Amino acid sequence: MALKRNSQAFRTVCATRAKIEFFLKHGKFDHQKWLNTVEQFWASWFYMAQAISTETKRPEAPGLALIVTDQSERLEVFRQAMPGYSISSVPLQAFLEPGFSVANRDMLVILECRAIGPSLLKKIEQLQHSSPCAVLVFADSGNGDAAQNALRAGASACVIDGFAPHRVEPLSAIARERFRQSQEARDEISRTKADLEARKLIERAKGLLMQSRSLSEQEAYALLRKTAMKQSRTIREVAESVLSLSDFLQ
Repeated sequence: MALKRNSQAFRTVCATRAKIEFFLKHGKFDHQKWLNTVEQFWASWFYMAQAISTETKRPEAPGLALIVTDQSERLEVFRQAMPGYSISSVPLQAFLEPGFSVANRDMLVILECRAIGPSLLKKIEQLQHSSPCAVLVFADSGNGDAAQNALRAGASACVIDGFAPHRVEPLSAIARERFRQSQEARDEISRTKADLEARKLIERAKGLLMQSRSLSEQEAYALLRKTAMKQSRTIREVAESVLSLSDFLQ
C-alpha cells in the first residue's frame, strides 16, 4: 500500500514540476493558479517522502537478556516470560569470575540467586564500572537492607522473595528504563564537567595571551577562535596548546 502511494505521489510531483517549469518558461500565468500548483507540488512531495519513510522503517530489534542462574528449570521460565527477548545464560559462578564483562550496553542482566552476598555486590559494582548495563536481581531471601545494597552497587531493580513469571517482563522494562535514566544523568554530569574544564582552560589561555601580547579579553578570545577555525580544532584544543607553550610566551 505504501509503495502504491509512493508511486502515485511521485507521478504527481513530476507532473506538477512540469507545470511549474512551463509557467517559468512562458512567464504568462494566473497568480492564483501558480500558488495552487506550488502548494500541490509540496503536498505531493510530502506524501512521497512519508511513503518512503513508511517503506524503509525497520522493525525494532528484540531486547537482549543475559540470565545468570544455576537453576535450569528457572531458565526455561524466564524464556517463556520474555518472548520479545533474545536470551542467553551463564552460571552464577562464571558471572562472578573477575574477567567476566558484558559487551553490549543494551544487554539486560538478570541475576537469579539464593541471597545477595558480598561477592555478588562486588561483581555488580565492577560490572557497572567496566561495562555498564541494566541489572535486575531476583533473590530468594533477604531483607530491605540487602535490596538497598544491591541498588547502591549498581543494580537497576531488586526483588526479594517475589519471583513470579508474570512480573518478569514489566520488572525488566522498569530496570532498563531506570538504567537509561541513570546513564543520561551520568552523561549529562560528564558533559557539564567537561564544559567547565574547557572554560577553565580557555580562561587561562586568554589570560596568558592578554599578558604576553598585551591583548584585551575580547581580542585574546578572538585569536583563540580564529586559530581553532583555521586549524579545524576546538577552542579547548587550541587553549591547551597555548598553555603548553606558556614558558615560551612569557
